[in-house]
Amino acid sequence: MNLLSSKKVMTAASILFECVSAVFFYLWHELYLRWDFNELGRYFDPETGAVYTNSASILCVPAFVFLMLGAAAFLYPRRRG
Repeated sequence: MNLLSSKKVMTAASILFECVSAVFFYLWHELYLRWDFNELGRYFDPETGAVYTNSASILCVPAFVFLMLGAAAFLYPRRRG
């Protein structure tokens, strides 16, 4: 009985981690991947006159960390049997 509830908790944690990962991947795409940065790491938007830097690339770190945590939370109770 305890093992069954443990699997449910870990599956719920896995879903939560994957959702948080998806949010960070979306932010990474919107704030970093869609711009074409020059060799100095800057993008000039001619419509708004704003200059964007490539500092948003750090958002890939929590995206991949939560992705791995979600995979581990999903696979761990299944390995234990």
